Amino acid sequence: MKLSEQWLREWIDPKLSRDKLIEKLNLSGLAVESCEPYEDDFVLEFELTPNRGDCLSVLGIAREVAALTGNPLKKHAIKNYASKNKSIEVKINSPQYCPLYCGRQIKNITAGKTTPIEIQKKLLKSGINLIHPVVDITNYVMIELGQPLHAFDLAKINKHIVVRQAKANEKLLLLDKREITLDETVLVIADAEKPIAMAGMLGGLDSGVTNSTTEIFLEVAFFVPSIVGKNARRYGIHTDGSHRFERGVDPTLPPIAMERATELLAEIYPNLEVVGDTVKTDKKYLPKSPKIKLRPKKITELLGYEISEKKSHDILKSLTMTVTKNTVIPPSYRFDITQEVDLIEEIARVYGYEHVPSVLEQRSIKGHIQSENIKPLLEIKNKLVSLGYQEVVSYSFISQDLQQKISPDIKTSALENPLSAELAVMRSSLWGSLIEIVQHNLNRQQDYLRFFETGLCFKNNKEEPVISGVWAGLSHPEQWGEKKREVDFYDIKNSLEQLNSGFTYKAGNHPALYPAQTTEIFLNNKSVGFCGALHPELQKSFDISIPVFLFEIDLEAVTTKKIPQFKTISKFPSIRRDISLTLNKKIPAQELQDYIKKIAGPSLSEVGVFDIYKQHIALKLIFQLVDRTLVEDEITQQMTKIISGLTEHFDVTLRT
Repeated sequence: MKLSEQWLREWIDPKLSRDKLIEKLNLSGLAVESCEPYEDDFVLEFELTPNRGDCLSVLGIAREVAALTGNPLKKHAIKNYASKNKSIEVKINSPQYCPLYCGRQIKNITAGKTTPIEIQKKLLKSGINLIHPVVDITNYVMIELGQPLHAFDLAKINKHIVVRQAKANEKLLLLDKREITLDETVLVIADAEKPIAMAGMLGGLDSGVTNSTTEIFLEVAFFVPSIVGKNARRYGIHTDGSHRFERGVDPTLPPIAMERATELLAEIYPNLEVVGDTVKTDKKYLPKSPKIKLRPKKITELLGYEISEKKSHDILKSLTMTVTKNTVIPPSYRFDITQEVDLIEEIARVYGYEHVPSVLEQRSIKGHIQSENIKPLLEIKNKLVSLGYQEVVSYSFISQDLQQKISPDIKTSALENPLSAELAVMRSSLWGSLIEIVQHNLNRQQDYLRFFETGLCFKNNKEEPVISGVWAGLSHPEQWGEKKREVDFYDIKNSLEQLNSGFTYKAGNHPALYPAQTTEIFLNNKSVGFCGALHPELQKSFDISIPVFLFEIDLEAVTTKKIPQFKTISKFPSIRRDISLTLNKKIPAQELQDYIKKIAGPSLSEVGVFDIYKQHIALKLIFQLVDRTLVEDEITQQMTKIISGLTEHFDVTLRT
């Protein structure tokens, strides 16, 4: 937000130089991004955080300066133009979104008038274009007080005004000449026939003020922030009015802004006449300032230093808060103050962070004892980094379309007020973001991609911490010492083995993965995740031409480990036997190994796959005892039992 320094000093004249004033504002958290000369003035540009919508005006900044410097605000008497006569009829059909609506019918708006030079200069310094005297005044009052206003050409309004939710497929031609299609989620200002404005965002072109306008209907209302914010982002509309409404506008401002606008219009149009007023309000839906308990002990506890009760109360009073003993009521324009910690933050901010004493805190050092079976998350991350993965951090929200592609069967939560359509629902998997990151890098000619992310997934109204990874493109960076090849399933499976050697695997199904290359991951016979190749249809939809393999596991499965236990090392020799089998149908190698372990005696110390060729698999079996040397007859008996069991239990034949 840009602001004229001279305009600010019309409201308060602190006995501070410009540099000291800027320093004071910066220290209080109201960042002054720049201060540029402009003719005989300076323009201050503020970078305000979203919670400080109350500072989006000259009045708002002046209030802050008053609290920081102890100088009172200058009084501005505003002439009263209120009329007991009624304006055109106004109906409020959606009070839950518009609990306060003020309207004023004004005539004798004559052509040929211009906006006063002083007002023009102030608007231009604030980055506001000059349009028409009536529109300029509504913009001026918005910058001055923080209350957006809108003026309709009364001759273009059919019968009455109604604030309602739009009907499905209603059309509205906006002031920016863009026609949009509305639905029931959009709050509109309408006449008896059609919508004439999007509430709190932008007016309609057909009802706008022009040089031929002679009578206007001035609208000043309070719109609930959520309804404006949600639809402003949905339709890509960002106006000075919507920017303020979605952050919260003081619900006590509309009548004041109405009088101020009328006063300024009367200076331009001497014959101006107020025909009538309309005020519609539903107090049930108006925001109410909370009563917050403030404990001196809590102030000291959180800040680490003492501020006297009188000083803390004086600071809060300077911010126009109502203070009675240990109860504080924030002003109506401070939507961001809802709890005790907010009050304490305000005390520290105004008291001045530069006054915080530098004290070396004395504390006893206590060791943190961590269970032996818990593996720190940092250790897991470092392991993946050592394997060539890069950590990424993405939003917890994805688009509805991407959510449907990744996890169509999982119920997810849609955001009421999404930042955009691309961030509309809570993610049920980290894969969506990882795939988009692969696509982004692939479009930049990268072909060796390994990423991982840890975070929360949201499934069926539950939060689940997971770790996910993706490996796409080449199995290793291109080099002279090894042939170039693409990543395969066993590459990414090896990464999982590095995280937890206790995982077992079974053929599985996941809508985002290719059925022929998908495995479900188990730990202690409990399903903990999936691993496999990205489904070809998904690859096609993302326009990805390289192989993509993914895994996603419950975080607990990799941060929990078995406690190491001592095992006697045998001093006797081991004996190896190999089995070569022909598989007459597809059988997971893990099933063969699990079965051998089950039927073999205690002398079997190890079993593993050492060769695979088409439908043939070769297994190594290591036999060893800790107390003696095995004899040939024992090994022969064991091998006979294992081979017999395999051929009977599975559709396999022994290769000789």
